[in-house]
Amino acid sequence: MGPARPDDPGRRRALTFPAPRPDAVPAFEWVFGCATALGGVAPGVRDSRFNGRPVRYVPVSELGSGARWCSSAWLERDLGTRGFRANRQAGTTRFAMHVSGQIRGGTVVVVPDDQVEAAASLAARLLTPRPGEDPVLREWSMAVVREPGRSRLAVRLGGGTEAPARFAAELDVEWLIDFGPGGATLDRMVAPDHCTVRAADGRVVAELGGTVYLEDEPVSARLVEIAERWGDALSGPRGSSGVITIPTGSLRSLEPDEWDIDRDSRRWIR
Repeated sequence: MGPARPDDPGRRRALTFPAPRPDAVPAFEWVFGCATALGGVAPGVRDSRFNGRPVRYVPVSELGSGARWCSSAWLERDLGTRGFRANRQAGTTRFAMHVSGQIRGGTVVVVPDDQVEAAASLAARLLTPRPGEDPVLREWSMAVVREPGRSRLAVRLGGGTEAPARFAAELDVEWLIDFGPGGATLDRMVAPDHCTVRAADGRVVAELGGTVYLEDEPVSARLVEIAERWGDALSGPRGSSGVITIPTGSLRSLEPDEWDIDRDSRRWIR
């Protein structure tokens, strides 16, 4: 084969996704993924069985519950109250988390602020396959990513290896951030928690140390509004308990640049 033509699709893709410079990767302080109550789940994905009996997926009712990867540098600041270590949960707890929509990690898609709602819309669309096809995505939820000086809304994906490429094809994806707990027993760590930063085309550009905790986030009203428009728990139908509460446990301290963000969630309490 000869050299690629200027109009060759492979050449266009290479030009679309230049390799990020090492100094271009933000010093992410933490990454928070919301439980699926602020998102959606494909039918049957979180249904399970216990002692031979079916257990239906019912989204947890707390706004802002989820999982947070914390960088070592941010943890040293000791701001707020930490939750439980994600890798220290027993099997029964993990089962309860599964059927209630709690999360321990995922892939967070970071896009420009004016494309966050489009990302949520795309995630909702990928949960609903065409007749005869499997879903591209198993679940999604809202997310928040903290960079020095600003907190950014994002979307977390769960399952579906093809999904990130679909987002990169339709949106201006800046980063894909994979995070989750490592393995542990009661007395020793088997594998460390992880946070991997990838470019839009999937190339790994950074491996970050840190710890994943199950905790709560003081979510903004805008985040909840987007989840309500495109998710399936707050708006409705399938599985919702119908009771929405505000978590009061492991909340971090707000940064000065976040003080003016609307976080009034009273309109969703019921």
